[in-house]
Amino acid sequence: MAKKHIIQKMLLAVFWCLVGAGTVVLLVAAIQKKGTQLCRGIDINIRGVNNNFFVDNNDILETISVIAGAQP
Repeated sequence: MAKKHIIQKMLLAVFWCLVGAGTVVLLVAAIQKKGTQLCRGIDINIRGVNNNFFVDNNDILETISVIAGAQP
């Protein structure tokens, strides 16, 4: 009976090690993929109030440029 209990504990430990390793592999893959994607363009649609625009496309593009660290 003790032998069966030891085997169950070992299998459980191996299972959790595999789950942990799989999680690390997925996180590394996601981080690498995130760094390789680039924005190809921006589409801006402003809807709502007619003829009362408090912000326009240029304002939004300038804000994005500032946040991204690029020159407007």
